[in-house]
Amino acid sequence: MAVNPIRPALRDHIDMQLQICSVHDVDSAKQTLTVELFVRTVWHDPRHRYNESDEGGCFATYLSPQGEVGFAEAQLKHIWTPGLTITNVAVPEQILYSAFWLFPDGLTWWTRKSMVILTCAMNFKMFPYDVQLCPMNIAGWRDLSSDISLGFRDNTPSKFTEGDIAGTVEWDLITVSSTDFNPEQSGFAWGGVGICWLFELKRRAKYYELYVIMPASLFVLISWASFFISRVAVPAQVAVTIIWFLSISGQIASILSRLPSVSGEVKMLSFLSCSQAFVLALIVEYTACNFLDQIQALTAKALEKIKKESEEEGRTNVNYRFEICKGKRQTPFYFVPASS
Repeated sequence: MAVNPIRPALRDHIDMQLQICSVHDVDSAKQTLTVELFVRTVWHDPRHRYNESDEGGCFATYLSPQGEVGFAEAQLKHIWTPGLTITNVAVPEQILYSAFWLFPDGLTWWTRKSMVILTCAMNFKMFPYDVQLCPMNIAGWRDLSSDISLGFRDNTPSKFTEGDIAGTVEWDLITVSSTDFNPEQSGFAWGGVGICWLFELKRRAKYYELYVIMPASLFVLISWASFFISRVAVPAQVAVTIIWFLSISGQIASILSRLPSVSGEVKMLSFLSCSQAFVLALIVEYTACNFLDQIQALTAKALEKIKKESEEEGRTNVNYRFEICKGKRQTPFYFVPASS
């Protein structure tokens, strides 16, 4: 094989296509998407043209469907390849294996299987009913738009591997589409070239409905059931309110551990915060009622003392009328001293 690491003289068109194997992980806290895929890069280089063996060439390609010849990845350094890179990776692309094929007409087909961890700016406002759009940007780091142009192979940006699950236990991969590319992402001040895929992921909310939303709703209902507990039963009042308040606090901490330090609204956190506020209102209500009980007891004791002293002084013509509503915590009480 000739050594031709120099770009062809004419502007070359590069076709690309992804084949999605599976989504390994979506890390909401780190805002990354880990996906296993094949990256296909296809271009024409007239210097790679050759005659098949039946035409006097060196390669016996009768076993190849289109006369192509395959080579290992180690030989890739001996030919010109487009200078393309993924611009939004959290860590360098991990190439599991790759190979390339040359065709008699000069077509070069390079396929590599990679594990890619992409950075993705996520929006958690509708969590856990959120849909995330994660891009994969490939841009030219060496070749300008005057050197190469980029497009999709057969006008198909991506394919899915049959039989493989393209998603995780928490996320469904809805579709992979193409979108506009910002030339500035290529790193060039002018003449940048690139291509972009958009991964649309939808979170499966069933887990949060069953194990977060429903329990939190039950916590609030059970807490408000404490209205039917006598206010003199202090241990029961404390247990019902404090336990459920701490339970909802634990749920909030669990959700926060799954998310980055977001400053905007998150529907799930708003729901849990409101639930926590309802339970907190019960704690305040219990505190106020217990305080009023103490005032009521002190008032009744003081009234009995006054009545007793009056009787000892012979003031039997003075009656004290007092009304204290017991058993209904939101009913006011009062006492009225009055002469008979």
